[in-house]
Amino acid sequence: IQTARASVRVYDARGSLVADLLLNSRISNTNIQRLRWNGTNTVDGGFAREGEYKVAINAFLDPYGAHSPQEEVKVVIANTGPRLTLVDNPDPGASISHTILYTLADNYSSRITNIALRILRTNGAVVRTIFTNIAANVGAYSNTWDGKDLSNRQVSDCSPVQFQITGRDVGGNISVYTLAVRIDYDPPLVSSILATPFVFGSPGRSNSRLSYA
Repeated sequence: IQTARASVRVYDARGSLVADLLLNSRISNTNIQRLRWNGTNTVDGGFAREGEYKVAINAFLDPYGAHSPQEEVKVVIANTGPRLTLVDNPDPGASISHTILYTLADNYSSRITNIALRILRTNGAVVRTIFTNIAANVGAYSNTWDGKDLSNRQVSDCSPVQFQITGRDVGGNISVYTLAVRIDYDPPLVSSILATPFVFGSPGRSNSRLSYA
């Protein structure tokens, strides 16, 4: 059985050494080698920052010293969750319904998982679950809420509720975004319209003052 020596090192995006996982160590070339890196920076003793890193593997045979080409693989430390936003867009043509606009974004993931969109009371009780446990690519989306609760009853006028979206990125980080909304079915009321004076002279040389509430 031939043996080899191998080094496994981690570099940041600038090419600076971050960690030595294996340094000129003897291994058997017939075995699968497994190593773990927990994000520790072995150079300064701290932890590596969020970002992209390169794991480089170099090996050469004993006793001949024949080198194999360097193999590299990219790894990412992602310790912040996806960026989620919500916007309420009530439908003016049917005031009981709401179009909920939401966006999914992330620094390193192109796909967000475990996405859930819920309508909540201010005490956290679930009014309605729009969807749960789905996956989607980053981007902008929309869903419609018909203004009804879990029992298919219309939520009371002037009720304060919360729209909440949650999602998980490829690193397992979870984000939650909550938007406070007050249900309002009544259209605005315009009254007390006055024109003073209600009869006036030539247009352009006199005017009438309009007031309303």
